[in-house]
Amino acid sequence: MEEQNEYQVDLKQIFLLMLRKLPVILVFTLALGLAAFIYSNFFATPIYSANVKFYVNNQQGVSDSTKVQRTDLDTARTLVNSYINMIYTDLVIDEVASASDLGYEPEQILSMTSVSDVDDEAPIFIVTVRNPVPEYAQVIANTFADVAPGLIQGVVKGSDAEIIDRAKLPERPVSPNVKKYTLLGLALGFILGAGLVLLLDFLDARVKSSDYLTQTFELPVLGVIPNIAAEQGKKPALGENGRRA
Repeated sequence: MEEQNEYQVDLKQIFLLMLRKLPVILVFTLALGLAAFIYSNFFATPIYSANVKFYVNNQQGVSDSTKVQRTDLDTARTLVNSYINMIYTDLVIDEVASASDLGYEPEQILSMTSVSDVDDEAPIFIVTVRNPVPEYAQVIANTFADVAPGLIQGVVKGSDAEIIDRAKLPERPVSPNVKKYTLLGLALGFILGAGLVLLLDFLDARVKSSDYLTQTFELPVLGVIPNIAAEQGKKPALGENGRRA
C-alpha cells in the first residue's frame, strides 16, 4: 500500500510539473508541427501514383457462352499469386524498362512498382507505379499492361490476363500527406518538449520542498525558515544604516 501511495504522489508531481512547464511544451509542439508543415508543403518532392488493373483467367479463348464454374474462379484466384510474383521478375521488369523508353534502369522501375491483389474472392490484381512525374507514372503503368500479360502467359501455361482498367493521368500527388506530416510533427514536438521538461527536472538537484526530504531520505523536518519577503511579494525594508530592518 505504501509503494502504491508513493507512485500516485509521483504521478501527481509529474502532472503538476507538466502544467507549470506547459508553455515550454507548447513551444516545442508548435515549432515541430510548423516545421513539418513547411517541409511537406514546400520542400518534399510530390509523388504521383498510376495503376492498371488485371483480371486473371485460367483458360485462354473462353467464349462468351461458356458458363463460368466456381472451380474456374478458384483456379484463377490461385493464379493471381503467380502473376503477382511474375511482375517482379527480370523478364517483365527489363521489358518494361526498355518498352517505356523513359531512360530508367530496371532497378529503378522495380523500386517504383508495387503489385497487390484486390481481395480474397476476385481473381484481380493491381500494378501501381509511383513517380515524381505524373506522365511517367502513367506511361510506365500502361507499359506493364501492354507487355506483362503476354510475357507471363508464356511461362504460366493455360492462363491469361485481361486489362480491366488502364492507367489514367494522376491529377493529385499521393505523397507527401501534409496533414499526416503536420500531425506527426505536433506529436513529436509534444513528446520532445515533455521529455526535456522531465529531464531538466530530474537533473535539478535543488531541494524544492520539505516533502522531498522526508520522502527521499526518510528524515523528519525539525523546522522550516519562512521566506517572509517572498511571501509578501516585496523586498524587506532597509534601515537608515542600509541594514535590513
